[in-house]
Parts: sequence; structure tokens; C-alpha cells
Amino acid sequence: VQAELAELQTKFDDEVAAGFESGRFGDYTVDQASIEWRNWFSLNFLRSPASATPEIAGIRTAILGSAWLVVITVAFAVPVGVGAAIYLVEFAKPSRLNDLIQTNINNLAGVPSIIYGMLGLAVLVRVLEPITSGSLFGYDGADNGRTILSAGVTLGLLTLPVVIISAQEALKAVPDSLRAAGMALGATRWQTVRSQILPVALPGILTGTILAIARAIGETAPLILVGAASFITADPSGPFSKFTALPHPDLPMDLLPAGRVPEAGCRSEHRTPSAAVDPQCRRRDTSKSILQESRMTNETSTEDIVMKDTGAEVDITEEAMAGHGGPTTAESVLATRSMSVYYGNFRAVSDISLNFTPNEITALIGPSGCGKSTVLRSLNRMNDLIPTARTEGEVLYHGENIYADHVDPVVVRRTIGMVFQKPNPFPKSIYENIAWGAKINGFKGSKAELQDLVEDALRNAALWDEVKDKLNDSGYSLSGGQQQRLCIARAIATKPDVILMDEPCSALDPIATLRIEELMLELKRNYSIIIVTHNMQQAARVSDKTAFFNVKLGEDGMRTGHLIEFSETDQLFTSPKEKDTEDYITGRFG
Repeated sequence: VQAELAELQTKFDDEVAAGFESGRFGDYTVDQASIEWRNWFSLNFLRSPASATPEIAGIRTAILGSAWLVVITVAFAVPVGVGAAIYLVEFAKPSRLNDLIQTNINNLAGVPSIIYGMLGLAVLVRVLEPITSGSLFGYDGADNGRTILSAGVTLGLLTLPVVIISAQEALKAVPDSLRAAGMALGATRWQTVRSQILPVALPGILTGTILAIARAIGETAPLILVGAASFITADPSGPFSKFTALPHPDLPMDLLPAGRVPEAGCRSEHRTPSAAVDPQCRRRDTSKSILQESRMTNETSTEDIVMKDTGAEVDITEEAMAGHGGPTTAESVLATRSMSVYYGNFRAVSDISLNFTPNEITALIGPSGCGKSTVLRSLNRMNDLIPTARTEGEVLYHGENIYADHVDPVVVRRTIGMVFQKPNPFPKSIYENIAWGAKINGFKGSKAELQDLVEDALRNAALWDEVKDKLNDSGYSLSGGQQQRLCIARAIATKPDVILMDEPCSALDPIATLRIEELMLELKRNYSIIIVTHNMQQAARVSDKTAFFNVKLGEDGMRTGHLIEFSETDQLFTSPKEKDTEDYITGRFG
């Protein structure tokens, strides 16, 4: 530093000597000249507008311009980007068009910023000038489209691919079990996304958005092309105002010619006495100064699209679909007729015909891969969430085919609830885990009535005594067995008619398993229960009827699940009619 100061002093002396020799400083002598260093960074520098006079110039106008740009960029890029990500991840069906859209989004994230600037100049500034200038709305502040609105939308387009990609990754990181849990309660896909998926994905979405906006703030080329003013003293008053943005003045490494004020913000001044200041300093060409001396730093409810929503009134009666949770008078509460399920061209199960009796527990058993869970998920159309799944045949609920074109799968799931293999409580309090299902299913009672509903559900799930003093604690704070009973309580809080359980005890210890089995025996007084289990002892203990599935090789060599035998549990385990059944329950395979 001392060496640089000495060099500056030498250059200053040479310049001053040359000035005195030429008579530029009039009657003043060399002894009266000196270097004066001034601190340009002060509150006045932040609060003052741009000025051709270095002593009073500030960056307030640029700060306000940058703030307006960020606001418009965020207002445009975030809703559009997050909305596009939600559609592509949660609603869009696999198709070539969607694959093409995703590929283009990935490519646009790497396009140079100058291209977006050219796009903004051609489209926003010129083609859409009546809109971006505000003249279409009667605004007379700008005579062309070079406004904050044009610049903000251009930067929004620049950041949009990054916002979309980061939001997609955040949404994909949310476990599918939360989606399944929400849909199984009879929530629409949008209700599930809005209330369960977005809150979990929000931190990731915000992180990606902040990074995208940081990129926009650091870009220069788009603003130059769109028309950031090089020198402007008027503060921007709205989106149709002319604008500038925060500059980064270049530090001058050499002194300017004698008597000239350094161009980059006047951090040091070559000073003769004030009466002899070169008047050229005050007559700078302001149309070039900022561009030459600085760099810009800104470089429904929607229904499930995968599942059908016709909006038509379903033929299934309100009494049947309301799910009172009490005994039913029909011979079969649920039945399948020649049901086959496909995943693409693969037939997972074939020609399944079963009758499920009210207020009984029916167990589905068989070796892995025989289609037990596929059959179970087909009974309340949870397989509809898999884009390649297709069901043929009929599934009859009180005599009505739930796969008929006019039947809303959301309504089906409100009456045929489901509990999954692993506990999947929502990332909410214990209370909200129970109350949410009732709320989205149209609960209209008072707060006290809702509290009673939560208590009844927890009591029916044999969980109330364990959690009554910590209802506001997270559902994740419970043990595995308690979480599974919380999920059962969440399912019965919506008053379904049938409860499907997909291996509900597979992830639990023996003590928790015993509690769940005791709970099932209590619940069957009010509900029909269908359970998938690999535990034959469990099926023998809790079920009234048992269906055995096995795999057969088709003519095409593909493995397909088939129903082998269906009968009373005692009969199936003691006197099976089929040899495959006997071999399985005696441990010869499976």
C-alpha cells in the first residue's frame, strides 16, 4: 500500500507540474496543490440519487430499481415455476409431450443469459410495447417498452427453469407414503398436495428459489439489452417506470488526465483549489458514464388428473357411500367379479372373484409376488395412482361397480379406507392427523364436536390413554406401534364402511403386533376388514375367512397371480381343498 501511495504521489506531482507549466491553474503555485482522499461510502451515498456531480452522487435510484426488479422477478417466476413443477410431478401423465417439455426445461436452464436478453428485447420491449410501457393502461410515464416490467419478466424467464427444476426435486423428495395416506382418506389429489406435500417440500422449494433469484440479481446482459438506463435521477414509481440497477464501479488503477475527476464514483480526487477545478469535470457525457464506468450486478379444488373426475352425480347411493361404520344388511359389502389387473402389458392378477362379508375380517395370504396387495389396492382404486395400472372386470360395493365411468374414485376412498404396511402419519400433530381427514371430507361440526370425533377415533384405536396429554405433539414422536394405531384412528375418523390393511404389522414388534390384532377384533364389530398378511399364524388368529393366492406361469411365460382357494379360515387351515394351499400352509414353499 505504501508503495502504491508513493507511486500515486509521484504521478500526482508530475501531473500537477505539467498543469502549472501549461498555465492551467492560473496564478496558483505548486505549493498550494495537494491530494485529498474522501470516503465515498456513507449514508448520503445510499440515500442520494444519481448525479453528474460526484460529491453528491448516490445509488438510491439503483437500489430502488433493483428492488423493483426482484419483486417482479419473484412475482412472475415463483408462482409459474412452482405451479409448473406441481403439475409435472403430481398431475401430468407420462407422455411424449411431457417428456419433451421436461427436456426443454432442463435445456433452458443452461441457456446463456444474453439469449434471454435478446428475447426480452424482441418480444417484451418491441412486440408487447403497449403492455410493457403501460400505454395500454393509460400510463404516460414511458415512451417505449424499456421499463421495469420488461426487465423483471425477462429475469423471471431466466430464472424460471431453475425454479421449476428445484421445485420438482423438492416434490419428488416427499415420500409417496404421504400421498397414498392422503388419497386413502378420500382427499382429492390437489387437497393432498396442498395440505400434505407442499408443506414438506417448501424448504427445498425456497432454497432453489433463492438460488435462482440470486442468479437473476447477478446477471448484466439481459438488463443491458432490455434497456436499463445508464443515468437516471428519478426514482422508479411502478412497473412502467424507466429504471437503472445497482452498479459495481471499477476501481481506477491510474490517475486521469490533469484536473479530471476519476470517473468511477470519485473515490479519490485530484484536487487543485476549488476555484481552479477543471469545468470539464462537471460537463461529463452522462449518456456514457455509467455504462463505461460500472457493471450491473443484475445480470382446482382441482381433482386428480391421473384419476377421473367427471363432476357427475354418482349412481352409488349416498346411504351406501356415506359409510356409517355400522353393520350392513347386504349379503356382500364388497365383491370382485372376474377382476384382472394389468401394469402396462403385464397381467399381475387374473380372474379374481371374491365376496367380502360385512363385519368380518378377511385375510389374503400367499407367497411374495402373487398379487395380494394388488388385489387389495384395487378394492378402493388406489391402483389408479399408478399411471400404467389398468383393471378389468368388476369390483362391486353394495352391488355398484366402483370402476364404472360415472363413479368418482375420491368418493370410493371415503367409504373404503386403507391402512398401509408401514406407519405413515402426516408431519402434523397427533390431533391434526385425525382431524384433517374429517375436515377434507366436509365435517361441518363445531370445534367441540371435532374434538369429540378425534377422541372417539383415538379411543377406538386403543390409543387415547397413551396420547391424551400430548395431542399437540408430532405424530412422528410416537413409537412404531403407536404410529400404526394413529393411522388406524385416522382411517376410522372418516367413518368408512370397509377398512383395507396392507400388512399392517410387518414393521412392528410382537407386542405392538398383538395390540393391532386385538384392535382388529374390536373394530370388526363396526367395520368390514380386509387384511393382507404374510403371517399365516396371524391370519389364523384374527380372520374369519381366508383367500389363498399363488403364482402361475402363463403361455407367454409371465408370472400371474391367481386365486387358488377361498373359504372359512378354520377350514382352509385344517382341511384345504387344493394341494397348493396345503403345501403353502405346511411350509413346503412360500
